Amino acid sequence: MTSVTEEKPNPLTCLSADWVPFAQKLATALEKLEEHQFLILPVKRSRRYIQFSAQGAFGMRVETTSNSYLNKKEQLNEQQISFLIDVGWQAPTNTPNDSTPEKDPDGSPNYFVSFPAPISFTEVANLTVRTFAEVLCVPHPGRLQYFAFDKEAGNFELPELGLKLENQKLKPVKEKDIPQQLLGAIRETTGITVNPIQARKALEEFSSWRSTEILEIGDGFITLKIDDITTRFHCADTKRLQGIYTSGRVPLSKNNTPLVLIANYNVLIIPCADEGAILSNHVPINSNVVYFEDGAALFSPTENGAWHLFSIG
Repeated sequence: MTSVTEEKPNPLTCLSADWVPFAQKLATALEKLEEHQFLILPVKRSRRYIQFSAQGAFGMRVETTSNSYLNKKEQLNEQQISFLIDVGWQAPTNTPNDSTPEKDPDGSPNYFVSFPAPISFTEVANLTVRTFAEVLCVPHPGRLQYFAFDKEAGNFELPELGLKLENQKLKPVKEKDIPQQLLGAIRETTGITVNPIQARKALEEFSSWRSTEILEIGDGFITLKIDDITTRFHCADTKRLQGIYTSGRVPLSKNNTPLVLIANYNVLIIPCADEGAILSNHVPINSNVVYFEDGAALFSPTENGAWHLFSIG
């Protein structure tokens, strides 16, 4: 277990006064989290985030993004890393490939803190605010959004945070029934956005991925060639898809076309390197989707790039 040190880095010269009441709101919201419930606070239009995992009698695990998941423009510098350690974060214990729950149950590929029970939620909230404001240089809590979900019951709301959330609820499900229940939910929202739970399941079941070829990207639809069969799918996010597909940073398939993959739950996946970087042939797959926009999962970061996610139907 890790305790938060009293040593403090030098704060920024200008901090919004709204961080103080936000810390109080966050402490109240965190206290409501039950075991197996999660809260993620991503910075808008960024890969930086802080996430909270309620662990019942074992307390709460809190993580913030490491350089393993950040592109070149957002990489933490030496001073920021030093500040993180000074205010109480533990350094990543290994790479995303090696620091998995199975291989490294007490560690993380991110910066992390384990708060034992009974939890001081004020302490957790203060650490979070200091990290956003003083280390990650987020000027105002309004630059944050949130996503909260229960491992069994799906998404839920925490309006007391005062942050933006677009409702994308799933019906309550048991873990063993998630694939079947998701198929029903996908039929209702197919082609619109990828729900974060839908994304997680698609990424976890990577052994079922199939290579496909994009023949056409139209206005609200795409045409794919799957096993020599041509099929048109509805897709509401074709503008983003077109930009990634034609970026020149998508690895090539065996057919010398940009690599495109079909996953379970009607999820289309396109790997894309960061600008100036190259994806290796063994790029790790991380099922933790850490970038959200209005409640939708857009991509899962990996080394030197990301797995970009699209809903089709």
